[in-house]
Amino acid sequence: MPPFDLPVPLALCRSVDHVLGHPHTAATEPKFDGWRCQVLAGAGRLWSRHVTDLSASFADIAEASRALPDCVLDGELVAVLDSGELAFGKLQSRSGRGPRSHVGFTVHLAAFDVLAVGDTDWRPKPYSERRGRLLDLLEGGPPVIRPVPVTGSVATALDWVGALGAVEGIVMKPTASTSQGAARGG
Repeated sequence: MPPFDLPVPLALCRSVDHVLGHPHTAATEPKFDGWRCQVLAGAGRLWSRHVTDLSASFADIAEASRALPDCVLDGELVAVLDSGELAFGKLQSRSGRGPRSHVGFTVHLAAFDVLAVGDTDWRPKPYSERRGRLLDLLEGGPPVIRPVPVTGSVATALDWVGALGAVEGIVMKPTASTSQGAARGG
């Protein structure tokens, strides 16, 4: 069991007009157009950032997460069309209905952080440690739960916008930063 009650407030992005960064001290990730959620893996529970229980609506992701060790993941639910493109609007067709077969898309979890592993709170740890642990947790895991790509190059990250489809921006995280939820403000 995690060392805190779930769901927890999640750290939120804040919009900026220009990109500031120091490539050696910041990790840059794509911001996909999806639904933010946290997952209690092992137990198969999902919540939106607005604390709505999504476990039934996204039962396929909840079930896939049972194959992972006991941990709490922070990520983005994304709808992937059979063509490989992302389609935000398809997520709404799943809201309250749960998975349906032959609908032309599957839902994936693009995981970008680990908040807890077992009964250890990982939020106070630096991003660089959390990222390493996330990669370890997802190694060999369900193909519908994958880590988001990360780069230290702002130029590479800016190329992702539009090129990957449904990437609506980039998120820069100082590698020494902790995850303090909504109270952190950015």
